[in-house]
Amino acid sequence: MLFFLFFHFCLLFVNSQDIPPYESYWFTQRLDHFNPQDTRVYEERYLVYDGDWDGTGPIFFYAGNEGPITSFWNNTGFMFDIAPEFEALVIFAEHRYYGESLPFGEDSWTRENLRYLTIENAIADYASFLTTIKQEYNATNSPVVVFGGSYGGVLAALCRTHYPAIFDMALAASAPIPQTLNTINGYVFFKLVTQDYYEVNPKCPDIVRQGYAQVFSLFNEGKYDEITDTFSLCTPLETQSDLTLLELWSRNAFLTMAMVDYPYAADFEGNMPAWPVNVSCDILLDNINNPMLALAEASGMYYNASADYMLTCFNMSEEYVECADQTGCGLGDDAISWNYQMCTEIVYAMDTNNITDMFPPRLWNLNNLTEYCNATFQVTPEYEWMQIWFPLAIGNASSRIIFSNGLLDPWHGGGYLTSPGYEMPAVIIREGAHHLDLRSSNPADPESVIVARKEEVNYIQMWLDELYRTKYIRKQNPNRNQQ
Repeated sequence: MLFFLFFHFCLLFVNSQDIPPYESYWFTQRLDHFNPQDTRVYEERYLVYDGDWDGTGPIFFYAGNEGPITSFWNNTGFMFDIAPEFEALVIFAEHRYYGESLPFGEDSWTRENLRYLTIENAIADYASFLTTIKQEYNATNSPVVVFGGSYGGVLAALCRTHYPAIFDMALAASAPIPQTLNTINGYVFFKLVTQDYYEVNPKCPDIVRQGYAQVFSLFNEGKYDEITDTFSLCTPLETQSDLTLLELWSRNAFLTMAMVDYPYAADFEGNMPAWPVNVSCDILLDNINNPMLALAEASGMYYNASADYMLTCFNMSEEYVECADQTGCGLGDDAISWNYQMCTEIVYAMDTNNITDMFPPRLWNLNNLTEYCNATFQVTPEYEWMQIWFPLAIGNASSRIIFSNGLLDPWHGGGYLTSPGYEMPAVIIREGAHHLDLRSSNPADPESVIVARKEEVNYIQMWLDELYRTKYIRKQNPNRNQQ
């Protein structure tokens, strides 16, 4: 996501000076890797930084996910932080149908053209690209470490699993693979969002529940203007559809703040302050005697932070668009692509019940998902195919994959919190939000992410040393710390 994420990424606000400049290139990519008779191609964008590469070191490859690749470049400082130590070549590749890598240009989102948007084709893109790029850089003896966060983490694990001869190891950060395979209880995600707020102050979830209850009560009494005024809506709330949109618009604010609950101000999913869950919880507590106002003010904080200027009113239909992904698809053309993926191969059951979570009851299972997808794209979700192709028992199918998860991230409930197999360590970050470990180091980083990054570097170094001894030839660097 998403995952995930999945989904309208922004530029890094803190430590952006540590992200080196990139050069953009284009790679001629097959449209359909699984039909030899189809010779059509498209241009895939990729970014390169070789300022630390010594010509023989490893390749650090980021498996781009659901957004412009430049945004992932600016939000994955960890790769650049450690590139000098490994003298690595850093490459980021853009996912087909996102950013500027559009196979059919402005016609990429027609029903006929979208059928080439599959995870299978996306990772085949990366495999084909790496095979060629290693030759172009005279780097056939360079091991490849594939990185990814959220959906990109899922892709990183898939690259290693399906193309082990090309991708030597992977760091899959905040990758909710069991969730992606639809094997997780649908109530888990929003339960964990609620838990984030409860741990800041046990009163905060109850204020949110009471705020929604007050909204429903006023709506049933026909007091639409009071709701409209309290939430500073640009257009009057009048219908049941308006009420549903208000619920989802508000819920989206809370879940996103939980995901990006970083210990410093960051421009990722909006200009969030440090610890946005704490800040929004304080807003709830400041308005504890008026729960609806508390709900409105806390929700509004997120959307104001996401805007380029202070909003005088909120236009819900422009700020949040309902889609197949109940954690949000974002806005614009990239959102169409993610919505399609959520209607075909990626299936999340995402439910709320107002008991284990603080949100109004809402079921989103395979039945209503299928109805939505049939109506929107004339497709049917195929999560069973993913369970076979991924596969479910990844521990028996791959190796050398690091799975990291932050316990502040509501997606951790859909990820691997214990090792699923041999050479598949699970790295847990107690104070970590969504793939915090992939971001640049920061003075405000909690100790748990500092330790996690060291652990990840140790695994990468250990596996590289093994590969240098058995598979690759490389000059020895006396300055590198051997593990």
